[in-house]
This record gives sequence, C-alpha cells and structure tokens, in this order.
Amino acid sequence: MQRMTSKLHDFAPVLYVNKEGKHLTPAEISVGQTREVLQRLCEYEETGLLPDEILELKKSRRIIMSDILEKLHREARYALNSHSLNLTYQTYGKAEMAYKLKAITWDEFSELNTILVRNGINNPSAQLS
Repeated sequence: MQRMTSKLHDFAPVLYVNKEGKHLTPAEISVGQTREVLQRLCEYEETGLLPDEILELKKSRRIIMSDILEKLHREARYALNSHSLNLTYQTYGKAEMAYKLKAITWDEFSELNTILVRNGINNPSAQLS
C-alpha cells in the first residue's frame, strides 16, 4: 500500500504525499486529494481495529506464512525421500496453491519448484515412481 501521509517529527504536522511522492501541507492539497484521504480514513475506520491491533495481525500473518513454508519444505523432503512421484506432484500442487493464495512469495515458490521439479520430477536420478 502506498502511504498518503508522512509525519516528519512527533511535533510536526502530518503532510500529504501525492502520487509523485511530493510532500504537501494540508493547505496545498486539492479537493480530489482531500476526498481520497477521507475515503482511505473511512476504510481504515470501518475495520474497527486500532493501529496496534493491525500490527499484531501482521505479525501473526508472518508467523503463519512461515509455518506454511516450513511445512511445504518438510513435505517436499518427505516426498523425494519416499521416491513417490504422486506425493511429489501433490506437494508441488500445494506449493502452487500457497503461492496463488499469497501464503508464500514468488521466491519461496521458485525454491520449492526447484526442489520438487528440477531435483525430483524432471530428474531421472531421483528415481521417482
């Protein structure tokens, strides 16, 4: 999310940041920019969450995502060590779904793809059957 505000110091006023990244004082912003700021504030307030609660949710999400990645790595190792082509395909499908659901990043998916496809499915020496 691109920030719309910037606070230079604890005692300084909040500044509006336009799409070009230029800092504007409240007196310099247009009617359209004011509407945009108010709409974003309204969306935030409708969540019913305080800033500390949002930060806690973000922290919890990172922990869950880390757990998902760790579990996928465990399943990939198990599938390859079992020499099971079916388990390897299933684990690849889980990794792909986790990426599509944004539970893992592209880099994490690429790493799992390398483990499962390059080192497993497409590697005759893995002896998957």
